[in-house]
Amino acid sequence: MLGVMENPYWHPEEKSHIVNTDDVRLLAFNIFNIVRASLSVAGSRTYAEDEDDEEGDLITPSDKLHYDYAEVQLSKSLLQFAVLMRTLDDYWSNYGHEDYNNKIEEINKVDAVGSFTSEKKTQDLSLREAFNKIIHARDIRLVYGSEDDRSDPDARWGMDGQIELQGELRGKNWQVVIYIENLLDTALMLIDFVDDLNS
Repeated sequence: MLGVMENPYWHPEEKSHIVNTDDVRLLAFNIFNIVRASLSVAGSRTYAEDEDDEEGDLITPSDKLHYDYAEVQLSKSLLQFAVLMRTLDDYWSNYGHEDYNNKIEEINKVDAVGSFTSEKKTQDLSLREAFNKIIHARDIRLVYGSEDDRSDPDARWGMDGQIELQGELRGKNWQVVIYIENLLDTALMLIDFVDDLNS
């Protein structure tokens, strides 16, 4: 005979959001690969030889697929990444774990993930604020570069690893620059640290 199921609501322990660190790593993997793939095509104008066309196509179907999907997929992954990391930081900061708080303090002193500008004042961006700004940005612009002549209409552009964000807080406009790979590296170090704390 089956037992009686108790109401799960009355679970005696506090229930917080669950952040699976492997999910965070997978998002970081996707973000890194999109940025690196984009970077690899910046200024690499190659002509696909075609029997009917002496010059060939500047952009292959694979290139076009990348250009069509890269920004959208990066934006989705970056937002999910920021939400999970911000949630994880909320839990550990509020939990009051001294080792975690010390690690965050060390990270913010050593690792530059970006800069924050408001009312003509610029300062380093903390890891937590980087996630906040990704979540709350009104305008999100990936920065592109090219090794081709920039005035050439056929120049090929690739992401250079920076993202510029703009938004508003309490009536004041802000601008942020985030170095994506620095953000990923720093977050992954923190994830490893959290896994050690949990073990």
